[in-house]
Amino acid sequence: MYHHVLVSISPEACLTFVPLRSAPPSKKQKVIAIGLIDGNHFVPLKLKTGCPIPEHVAFWKKFHHREADKWEKLLHRFNRTFEEIVGSNI
Repeated sequence: MYHHVLVSISPEACLTFVPLRSAPPSKKQKVIAIGLIDGNHFVPLKLKTGCPIPEHVAFWKKFHHREADKWEKLLHRFNRTFEEIVGSNI
């Protein structure tokens, strides 16, 4: 079971993948970020602590375990800030 958030940034879509079955760890959560460039290369991205991130992928809401509900509350302010900056069209 993993306890990390994965953020994927590309011109086509910005997505956040959150654990489906586990609650956030009590210590600091790790955010792993990757960016897609030239349509076929993923590169690691270094995000600043507390930076805005996209909302979690749509299927998370449908398939996550109740134990993972705390992720949504934890990430909500980062998601909302991201949408304010980028808009909801991405």
